[in-house]
Amino acid sequence: MQNNSEISLDIPARFDQLELLRNHIENIIQTATPHLTAEEVHLLTYNTQLAVNEIGTNIIEHAYAGVIDRDTARVIVRLCVLPSPLQLEIRMHDTGHSFEYDPTREPLFDTIPERGYGLFLARQLLDHIEYIPKPNANTWHLIKQLS
Repeated sequence: MQNNSEISLDIPARFDQLELLRNHIENIIQTATPHLTAEEVHLLTYNTQLAVNEIGTNIIEHAYAGVIDRDTARVIVRLCVLPSPLQLEIRMHDTGHSFEYDPTREPLFDTIPERGYGLFLARQLLDHIEYIPKPNANTWHLIKQLS
């Protein structure tokens, strides 16, 4: 993949479609990082896939909560390698419900809840997260450094 290459995906808002997104992330990172060791590439890939999977899961569960036909509910994803500094930019768009995102909110660490760690985890694994809510048009802008 050349730097500045872009892949666009238009996928149904279903959990089984997140695997397609994870596969594209793996291919992009492997292609864009020949200068890294196999272990470094594996760690970058795993961390990026995990973070994006958490955000995708939130879109499916929360933005499209109540939507019966998941094939009509879509997630548009744009993946792009930027050259300087070398980074993977990911934009995820949905037309579901927005929410109030607080980038400083942390889970309650005194308890062990079954849920609620996804965005905190994504913030730890990515270099930049921005959520842009609009009525029926939400965007997640994510950056992962690749060097």
